[in-house]
Amino acid sequence: MRFIVISLSILLAIILTGLATNKKPLSPTNEVYKNFLIDYEKFEQSLFNFNEVVLSENSASLLKTYFSLRYAFKSIEPLLCYYVENEYNLYFNGAPLPKLEPNVPEVVVLPPTGMQVIDELIVQPKLNFEALQKQTENLIDSTKKTKKILKGISCTDRHLLEACRAQLVRTFSLGLSGFDTPGTNNFLQDAISVNHSIIKIMDHFKSIMHANDTFIFDLLSEFNLTLKNEINNDRVDYIELTKKYINPLYKAIKKFHLSSGIEHSKEVSDQPAPLNYYADNIFANDFLNHAPFSKIHSLDESEAKVKLGKILFFDPILSISLNQSCASCHNPKLAFTDGKIKSITTQNKNVINRNTPTLINSIYSTKFFYDMRSPNLDLQIDHVIYNKDEFNIDYAEIIKRLENSKEYMQLFKKAYTKNPGTINRYTITNALTQYVISLSSFNSNFDKYMRNEVDTINKNVYAGFNLFMGKGACATCHFAPVFNGTVPPAFKESESEILGTLATNDFDNPVLDNDPGRSKNGDLRQDSEIYFRSFKTPTIRNVALTAPYMHNGVHNTLQEVIAFYNIGGGAGMGLKVPYQTLAPDSLGLTELESRQLINFLEALTDTINLTSIPKKLPKILGYENRIITY
Repeated sequence: MRFIVISLSILLAIILTGLATNKKPLSPTNEVYKNFLIDYEKFEQSLFNFNEVVLSENSASLLKTYFSLRYAFKSIEPLLCYYVENEYNLYFNGAPLPKLEPNVPEVVVLPPTGMQVIDELIVQPKLNFEALQKQTENLIDSTKKTKKILKGISCTDRHLLEACRAQLVRTFSLGLSGFDTPGTNNFLQDAISVNHSIIKIMDHFKSIMHANDTFIFDLLSEFNLTLKNEINNDRVDYIELTKKYINPLYKAIKKFHLSSGIEHSKEVSDQPAPLNYYADNIFANDFLNHAPFSKIHSLDESEAKVKLGKILFFDPILSISLNQSCASCHNPKLAFTDGKIKSITTQNKNVINRNTPTLINSIYSTKFFYDMRSPNLDLQIDHVIYNKDEFNIDYAEIIKRLENSKEYMQLFKKAYTKNPGTINRYTITNALTQYVISLSSFNSNFDKYMRNEVDTINKNVYAGFNLFMGKGACATCHFAPVFNGTVPPAFKESESEILGTLATNDFDNPVLDNDPGRSKNGDLRQDSEIYFRSFKTPTIRNVALTAPYMHNGVHNTLQEVIAFYNIGGGAGMGLKVPYQTLAPDSLGLTELESRQLINFLEALTDTINLTSIPKKLPKILGYENRIITY
């Protein structure tokens, strides 16, 4: 009887709570996913309709049918990209460039395919119906294969919310920048279609939302109204769209998720994804998790390891001749570059092959060095250690030197407590890696403005960012907010580009630089003509401090760099540049616009990590006279 009374009391409490909050239970999640599959079939049908127009070579109906296809595609994009990310990038909507087939031992070049290729073909002055037919047939085949995968997926509420937030990042960095629409420039209508899809997904949660959460729907509707108004404008205000809609939505959906009782990623895995789900703002300092890039689990981090790595970074003990440290080429006062066209070798007799890139935010990449030869930071350190033109030493010699120091032994003991005092290749490279990770920051004036930490920004900086995202087409390679080539929203792939970089700064008599780049990086799987003269897209944060520019240091000023891009790179100058990824057409930037772009680039300067250096080096028996070099 007592058990019955208690149970009735609990039941009554539940009923009263329900009446008090007036909340209905969630509708079944599988209903949302069923509707997604229905929309997927609508996309398939739109694709069949488009293919019929292509087969009939009906140019009068082509654009109208294509835009119907795009609307159907963007309506499924949030969940399609979330659930089948690899297929999405490889077959549906990857960049319109040739790729290498993954996970095969030989070099197999895959021709570009998908919606972006069709978007370019659809606006050609002379329509190539044969090429369009091939693309649509490939896409039809991919949709059939992918549908089988999608039908086996179990959808959860967590997935739906994560997909919506990831889509906001994608809309900001790839959609509004025009990356997805290289031909038609239909990105505003695309964003409207995507927002309709987010509204449909979020409607699933409406019954459990508190009153102060439902403004999400008002904000999405207002966002779409603003996008419609922007369609007829010559210049899109990207800052307004980001500050007024994207960032507030990004924060609001996270806030609802964490307060809803629906599981979130930390509850299901202790392995963080590159995109930090708990950040409130796309320009937040913690927008990305560095662990997936560094391959170091966050639990392995410690201040002691960063301190040790910092000392090693400035210590010439790592070079055979004791005249170079990491800081010799990565000077903190120059945003961890050296200000030289190409760095001096350890013997001071020659120069190494390429310009020194910044280390600030360098961790946010999946491959390292200009030619992308190293998949990990610790392996990058190996290349410097063993290189005869750089440190020209081996770990056995470094370990022997460090073990002659009581101070270093104590530093290693404090940093690596599982095997106290152990000095080996792992502890050396791990400490250096953790120091480089610490050189990560998003605290420029522009970041603070985008986070609403400062109220105003220079009008030329404002205009410059809008040019960067729009007319300048800079953001289609330097993806915001990291402004490098690591592709949002998954941040699992870093891109390289073929620009037709010049050997000299003579624009009147241009000559191509002969560096083969990525195609000869030592990885035979990348030894392909599609990577000849291809180089990693570095971050442009702190770019005002890192002259000279390009992998060979050919340009001395940002004005020269903007002029090079404005012309259309090497191909735009009339040079033969196979597979150039930079459009050869002129951007048509005026002098004022070029200055405004530079004003924006200068506003990305962040000096938070540029001044702190060790005051002295640990004593090492036999090496007492070495000094901090940078």
